[in-house]
Amino acid sequence: MRAIAVVRWSSQEFGKCVTDIQAGAKSNLIISLQSYTPNIHCIPSRAGHPVPNGTICAEISDGMEATTQIKTFGSGDLPGAEVSLPRSLNLMSPEGSCEMIVNSKKGIVDTSSWFEIYKAVKALEAVCVAKGEGGISSGQGVQGSIFVALRSGSQAATEK
Repeated sequence: MRAIAVVRWSSQEFGKCVTDIQAGAKSNLIISLQSYTPNIHCIPSRAGHPVPNGTICAEISDGMEATTQIKTFGSGDLPGAEVSLPRSLNLMSPEGSCEMIVNSKKGIVDTSSWFEIYKAVKALEAVCVAKGEGGISSGQGVQGSIFVALRSGSQAATEK
């Protein structure tokens, strides 16, 4: 079991990387250790298929929104969906690629925060991508209908 540390600045900025903590700083750093049991399924890469690049996946999570404000997520054609799904971000470089996909079960509008999505992405990075595998984290949202996937950016998008 791995522990995932989530760092939060008192100004409500999330997802920032902390490399140095200065003594006597403005006391605006809060470190919260909480139990988090993600529902993760790692997907081993098949021969000849690229694996997600961990450095590039980290660039995605380091740059994503991670606020605690509750939003409604769902297909753009559903009434009440503030965040239209599916949402995909694909980064590529000569060293490899990574694609993050946020989606939900068809026909359902669910509520969550980007911070909950961010935690799922960081868990996928720590558990699956670190082993050279893609993965899916499911069960986000009040109804548990939102899922997040990390995979190589060259793989075709599919939903189960």
